[in-house]
Amino acid sequence: MRFKYMVLLNIFLISLTFAADDVVNKFLSKLKHMSIVKIDFEQRFYPVGYTSPIISYGDAYIENKPPFKIKITYKKPNQFVILYNGKNTTLYNKSSAYTYTSKGKNEEIKGLSVLNENIEDIFRPILTSYQDGYYEVLFIPRAKPFKDIDYVILKLDKTLTPKSFYVYMPKKGVLYIKVLGFYNEKLNEGIFKLN
Repeated sequence: MRFKYMVLLNIFLISLTFAADDVVNKFLSKLKHMSIVKIDFEQRFYPVGYTSPIISYGDAYIENKPPFKIKITYKKPNQFVILYNGKNTTLYNKSSAYTYTSKGKNEEIKGLSVLNENIEDIFRPILTSYQDGYYEVLFIPRAKPFKDIDYVILKLDKTLTPKSFYVYMPKKGVLYIKVLGFYNEKLNEGIFKLN
């Protein structure tokens, strides 16, 4: 009897994985037609050991072609910019005019840069629910390219527009990003500058 339930559970999980593949493939196809992805967000970070979240607001630009430039601008409570130009990551604090540059991608850039890659090579997607016009897709890392992340939950509306990301990092805390806007932006000279 127990074996029968295990078989039914496996069939159910496989069907959810195939459904997730379809939703994820349609979402990625939608992304591929966007030259520059702009995301307006509210970020809530719940660090381990803290009782209340650290709340930030800002926007992100992702160039959807090589070298996949990414710019994240935090507007409040602090004015802070993270810029990846395809080679280096620059951190710029507008309040103190402090600038720091390092080779490669930092953790925040790595998280966003998976939108330019085949997500299914990095994460195994499982469609967990479709309720009230929203899909929830659970992403479990296949390997450990993001060693601090146990899983990610992406919430999409019926047009496959992201509404939120929930990232569980047991050693650091929980990151919840509410997507306030998701657009295809036109390229202009100032987007990927530290202004």
